Amino acid sequence: MSLWSRAFKWAGLVLLPFFAFGGAASAEPALWVVRDGDSTVYLFGTMHAVSADFEWADPRVVRAFEQSDELWLEVDISNDFDFTVAILTYGVNYGASFVEELTDEEIELVDEAAERSDIPPVILRHLRPWAVSMLIDVNLIFGRGGETNAYPDNDLEIAASSVDKPVHYLETIGDQLRAFSEMDWDAELHMMRVRLHFVRDEEGSRLVAEKMANAWQGGDVEGIEAVIGDDFEPGSLNDRLFRQRNERWMAKIRDVLTGAGTSFIAVGAGHLVGPHNVLALLEAEGYHPERIHSEGADPR
Repeated sequence: MSLWSRAFKWAGLVLLPFFAFGGAASAEPALWVVRDGDSTVYLFGTMHAVSADFEWADPRVVRAFEQSDELWLEVDISNDFDFTVAILTYGVNYGASFVEELTDEEIELVDEAAERSDIPPVILRHLRPWAVSMLIDVNLIFGRGGETNAYPDNDLEIAASSVDKPVHYLETIGDQLRAFSEMDWDAELHMMRVRLHFVRDEEGSRLVAEKMANAWQGGDVEGIEAVIGDDFEPGSLNDRLFRQRNERWMAKIRDVLTGAGTSFIAVGAGHLVGPHNVLALLEAEGYHPERIHSEGADPR
């Protein structure tokens, strides 16, 4: 898969902090369980890409997954048709190029990002600013050995398919990309400008990713929240990526809980922390999520 394709297929999942590199080789990420009379739902916060030496599937996660009848993930990134339609709809800027609002130095950084991504600058300049941001993020990740990284979401889906465990999705790739395209234009430009600084500052991007990695692998909810930030003003990036999507997902999660059986739901760790996280929404509806800790814990 080309970097061009990979970037947008990961777009709804990607923000630089949600790729974990460095840190210890083993992890104990946070895992929760919600039960009602006849259903059990495990909620696992993932990182969408981790160093290959991360042993992220610890015994708690493995037991919960194996005992589940079905797997739920955020999105199916393998659907090429939906991906193409979504990019043409939400990722292309059909009006004037954003470069008209950039400084000469910023334009140089955009062109440098295009070169690193094997994309002609004229094409990159006619993408939406959020799409350029995603390309920069993914280029930074795959530029430091991404071909040998591990991808928990993908690993879970492969494991489920190998035992004929049904796999479902909380949204479509179009749903995810629309969250970016509906941002205020100035907010999109700001997002891109922040990413442009990382084009020549790979050390800075590494430090951000490692901070998130350390929090995630230790199940440090407050640490993850600190990386995400506390800006959830209406229309902000966090509002669109987390609060709004979490609320949309609740319809499907609610259906799962009102059914019967055991389900394993894996979403980005950022969706299970913060003021509008999925766990808080479940609590508001009367459910009682319980954290499963590693010390002597058994998800059964």
